[in-house]
Amino acid sequence: MRFELEKIESGEAYVCRGYRDDGPSYFVVCTVKRNPDGLYEPYAWLSKKGEEPRYHTEAFKFLWNRGWGVAFTFERDKLHLYTRLLRGIGKLEIIDKFTRRYNHQDIEFCYGKIVPL
Repeated sequence: MRFELEKIESGEAYVCRGYRDDGPSYFVVCTVKRNPDGLYEPYAWLSKKGEEPRYHTEAFKFLWNRGWGVAFTFERDKLHLYTRLLRGIGKLEIIDKFTRRYNHQDIEFCYGKIVPL
């Protein structure tokens, strides 16, 4: 699995594409933005149906190898899932917690830095 970045605006925003080692077409794509705190956050992931979620961890490694700090925003009740996803490569250090209202329902979110092991 390999990744590449393409700058998409004059600021710090990129498209990140993930490719399998055995082919020229990508199977996952996300946007990466640089937040005001200096961390880079991959978001808006799109992948082909049936893909394993390990591409997230491979993308985080790719961004770390560029020397970037990596952040992630997620629903608070899914913390255990993301902790498991990062097992073996890093841990989530929660920076902020906030609530957003969607469909007349309050949903709690966390913003965290991913710290490599």
